[in-house]
Amino acid sequence: KAFNRNPNFYDRTEELNQYKLLHLSTHCHLKTTDNMLLFGTKKNQSNQISGFGGFPNVEKESIKIEGESYLDIYKTLCNRLTAEIGTLVSEIESIQAVGITYVDNPCLRGVDLDYLIELNETSDNARKQFKASAQFKRCLFTVEFKPTKIAAFIEGIYQQKREMSPYALGCIVAEIGGMYGMKEANIIPNNA
Repeated sequence: KAFNRNPNFYDRTEELNQYKLLHLSTHCHLKTTDNMLLFGTKKNQSNQISGFGGFPNVEKESIKIEGESYLDIYKTLCNRLTAEIGTLVSEIESIQAVGITYVDNPCLRGVDLDYLIELNETSDNARKQFKASAQFKRCLFTVEFKPTKIAAFIEGIYQQKREMSPYALGCIVAEIGGMYGMKEANIIPNNA
């Protein structure tokens, strides 16, 4: 985590590669009962449009099996999401692993494990329940979970001179590729 958030390490890619240091985080998109994806605006990442998730707390979220430590992904996801989406965590109906995204921007370098989380809640109710947090502004964006609608949403973000998180883009491509096929995933704009 320090290598991703500390400006002293942004330009030390060669050194990070030498020691094989790479952060691991989670990235989730929330899908509602009315087939909408929810996105927020990250306060701590230049107001990028993004999904939800974050770095695991290895000390608190690991489990031991036969003397070996493993990260409890379900616990990690729930803990990260509780801080970001609050009581909506109680509406989680299912969690699907959809892919892995690698980003090699100096200040965002690393790997995200990507998940699609289905909520037992409508998009309107989710928007009403959502509260601003340390990482997210109060407003949630919704977009229908269809490749053409998502592509238009992302194009609109770029036309407004805003940014989409590269991790969110990777997660979207993984979701669409898995649900609709790679031909559909290839229509997603990538201006990252």
